[in-house]
Amino acid sequence: AAKRKNTTICLAKDSFSSVEAPKNNREFTQQSVDESAILRQFGNGHRLLKSLYSISVVFFITLAIILLVSAHYQPYIIAAIIIFRYGFCWLINGKTYQYFGYKDLIVWFPLLEWIDLLTQFRITLKSIFHKPLIKK
Repeated sequence: AAKRKNTTICLAKDSFSSVEAPKNNREFTQQSVDESAILRQFGNGHRLLKSLYSISVVFFITLAIILLVSAHYQPYIIAAIIIFRYGFCWLINGKTYQYFGYKDLIVWFPLLEWIDLLTQFRITLKSIFHKPLIKK
């Protein structure tokens, strides 16, 4: 079993592995449901960490919309916070995309974040009501 003492992280470009992309939406959905089933085998702490990013983005967007609609707050301050958050995330994710060779994704980050949120929501609902194809 993998432990801290007998494993290491290798970030050399020739050590990367990749998986063939699903050919259609049905294969993508099934693969994602299967990955959700694998995630259930992890401890609660790891599942929480995996979900924390999506939850925090939904919370941030909801709070930002509420504050922008509310007349009690300065919209310029809220807009500045939103721009700062997206700029910071864009910088961090952009460096990651660039390092792993996905430079074309840098431009699309804000749109991809929204698509990811909607996709994860759909996959979560589907994994609740459908059984995975993988065996335990």
